[in-house]
Amino acid sequence: MTTYVSRVLRFDRAATRFGGFGFWKPSSLNNIPEASKNDVDEANIVASELEKKLISKEGEDLKVLKSLESTKAIVEELKSKLHGKEDKENCDMNILKELNQAKMNLYKTTEHLTAIRESIELLNKRLEEERAALEKTRERLNSVNAAEISKEIQRLSDDALEFSKTGEEARFAVDNAVCEIERTRSKIKAAEMRLVAGRN
Repeated sequence: MTTYVSRVLRFDRAATRFGGFGFWKPSSLNNIPEASKNDVDEANIVASELEKKLISKEGEDLKVLKSLESTKAIVEELKSKLHGKEDKENCDMNILKELNQAKMNLYKTTEHLTAIRESIELLNKRLEEERAALEKTRERLNSVNAAEISKEIQRLSDDALEFSKTGEEARFAVDNAVCEIERTRSKIKAAEMRLVAGRN
């Protein structure tokens, strides 16, 4: 998780350092050589594609969060039912030990999900800032020379690669958390069945 957050922060610093937050007044396109106009068109295409990817990634993250919240609610309901049965009957010590371990694992997983959610919220904030930086970049590309345009294109490509890596790490962390919740649910369900069988 530390590596994931630090990647997000490095991505933000890079956008700030290269993109800036000032307003640029584009000069007349008639004064730009033909080669520079082509580079501007290419840079605008790259910037548009990157923005589409950022929007798509934000949508995917929100869907994952909704799925995690739903799963967490189911697990909490199972915990509540199991707790009520524990209060009514004196269960076998081995079963209680197994249940306590499952609850501890669930608590740790819930904390991990909270950290993931905070990181994704931070990432979404960075997405908004990146969109603003992309818009400023488009304005700048209309007034810079061909050499600077090439640098901007390279920067956008590097940022896109870095963001892709960060997104993959976020999805990997979320997938692991979901798997852990499923395993915990299975353990709680098995213990619940053993409790019912023990009463019979």
